[in-house]
Parts: sequence; structure tokens; C-alpha cells
Amino acid sequence: MSRLPELPQAIYKIAAAHSSLEPAFDPDYGDSKWMEAIGRMVLPAVIAEVISTKRPLAENIKGEVDKRLESDTLAEWCTQCELRAHVHCVPTFKESLNDPDVSCDILYTFVGAVHAASGVDGVRSWLGRLIDPAYEENNENAFKRAKIEPMTNGFSSQPPPPTSQPPPPPTSAPPPVPSGPSNSSVSLSYLNQVASQRRINVAWNTNMSGPSHNPQWTAECVLNGIVKGTGIAQSKQAAKEQAARSTVHMMGF
Repeated sequence: MSRLPELPQAIYKIAAAHSSLEPAFDPDYGDSKWMEAIGRMVLPAVIAEVISTKRPLAENIKGEVDKRLESDTLAEWCTQCELRAHVHCVPTFKESLNDPDVSCDILYTFVGAVHAASGVDGVRSWLGRLIDPAYEENNENAFKRAKIEPMTNGFSSQPPPPTSQPPPPPTSAPPPVPSGPSNSSVSLSYLNQVASQRRINVAWNTNMSGPSHNPQWTAECVLNGIVKGTGIAQSKQAAKEQAARSTVHMMGF
């Protein structure tokens, strides 16, 4: 069972307040509908991140994400996390909390709440085992290393051993290094370049949540009207860069 993690009281009160209570809009964290909207953007990105540790084929990632976003699956997660017990509503709405679509809304709301409190890492730690039963907390170290370690492309970082005699100088300039991307070199500009070459229209959906002194930006990369990648970071540009990398990986560019 993946119980709801501890939340700051201010965030918990907002997430737990059903719209039937007509709660006031909080200037820092919004209301439950606002958190639900954030959760709807955050959860697909977290699911994609967790299942990507299995290195599935790029064309299968979207199918794996969509399968986990089906209403029956999300309603079951809502049950396993015992989230309905946290919801405060007008008594006449109590029975409706068991409706599958309402259960999905509840789950998304608390995903938004956990994201407001602990960011993507908090959501991943909470739901990782539901997304993938083989997921382990030890994977957190791999995610953190991936954020801070430079890519080596499989080659040793040590310099090659010296030769007995230096090679003769080249008679002509060496050929240019191929421009194929690695995970560390993929950027927004690379995505724009590929999209331009393939005549793909690129658009962006961006949103900010959390207090102004510690914002969380969510960016969606939309190719020809379809969301292909999502990024979450503390700045708008970083979120777009992350979404660009996700899109390139998913599309196999």
C-alpha cells in the first residue's frame, strides 16, 4: 500500500477540500482544482520517467504511459492509497467519491499536492511501486546521478597512454564530428532544428505552480497538436529543455 506522504498543513487542507465546500482560492497554492490540473501534467511525466529505467523501445513508451493513465488503473491507485478518506466534502457528495472518474480527479489532486510539497522526486517516491512493481527506492540514486553526472558515452575519462613517437601532423583538417545527439547534448535548439527539417509544428504549454519564492514550472512540448514530452523544473526555460529531451527520446530523433 502506498499511503499518502506527510504534507504541510496548508497544502493538505487545500487538497482535501472538495469543490462542493467552495473553498477560497489560496494565493500560494490555489485550490483543489488547481492542484488537480497540475497533477494531470505531472503524473504522465513521472510515469514516463519511472518506466524509462527499463529502457523500453522509444515507440513503446507512450503506450506504457497511456496504459497506466486509464481511469480504472487510476481509480485503483486511489483506492490503494486510501485517498478518498482524506477528502472533505458536503455529505450529499460522499457517495460520488467512488465514481471512477471522480476517483481519478482525487488522485490527480493529491499528485499536485505532493508535487507542491516535494516536487517530482516526492511524487516518484510515492507512486513508483504502483507505476512499476519492480521499482525500488534505490532507483532514486540513479535519478540523482543522472542529473549531476556528465555523459561519457561509454569511454574512459582517462587520457590515452602516450606513444613512443608523436604522430605526424595531419595534411588536412580532420572530418567534423557527427552531430548525433547524446542525452547531455539534446537541447531545445536541437529539437527546433529537427522539427524544422521535418516540417513539424512545435508549440508549448507552460504553467507555474507553488509559491512565488519557490516556483515549479511544468512545460509540455506539442508536436503537430499532440503532447509528446513533459518537463518539470524550477525555471520555465529548464522545464522546456527537459520537455525537449523527453520529446526527442520518445520520437527517436
